[in-house]
Amino acid sequence: MSCNIQLEERVPDVSDLRRTNGYVLLGRLLGATLHSYPDGEDEAGADAAIGRIADSLRNAGHKPYIIPLGADSKTLGALGYVRAALEVLPQIEAVGGIDEIVVASGSALTQAGLLLGLRLAGDMTPIRGVCVRRKATQQTARVIQRVADTATLLGLDGQTVTIEDVRVTDAALGPGYGQMTAAKRAAIERTARAEGLFLDPAYTGKVMAGLIKLAEADAFSERRVLFWHTGGQPALFGYPDQF
Repeated sequence: MSCNIQLEERVPDVSDLRRTNGYVLLGRLLGATLHSYPDGEDEAGADAAIGRIADSLRNAGHKPYIIPLGADSKTLGALGYVRAALEVLPQIEAVGGIDEIVVASGSALTQAGLLLGLRLAGDMTPIRGVCVRRKATQQTARVIQRVADTATLLGLDGQTVTIEDVRVTDAALGPGYGQMTAAKRAAIERTARAEGLFLDPAYTGKVMAGLIKLAEADAFSERRVLFWHTGGQPALFGYPDQF
């Protein structure tokens, strides 16, 4: 089984380190064929370009499986997080419960899947998504839509998640996707030194920066919060010049 990866130009002024390190390096080591799409904000265009790559593979006798990006695609990725929510519930109960889950919110599939999974299980723990790519108003609408799409995919009738359930913050968004800020750098360094936990500048570092900001504002005073680490450590090695 071969792999084709389309890399989108989402971050301005990308260094040569970013273009040769991190996930790009891993893709090359694993033998993937890398493609580039020039407009990182054009999800529909990016998906159309992936479709053209798939067409060329079909013409060469292959059977491609496409993982699309756009908000109108099937929410298959969210199903994994529905199951993850069911998996984490016994762990939450074992520690006597928590008050909130904080997680990255980009495609919205992580937040939508977790939220739907918890509510299906009758658990009302709030989930707060930290925006990594777009403003809170845009992201809130996307989460609501992705929850509805996932519920449809599961064949559910009725409203399992309410609008009030969707919590999103862009307090740590900064100038945009994948761009370093002082708060994000401090959060990544602080977490590494205090916990031996490595975060990435595009997703989890931004979530921790948002969590720290909320904690400093007393939003989480006397509360038990679960930071949901979605991975991403290899991306850290694309930013050595930022530290």
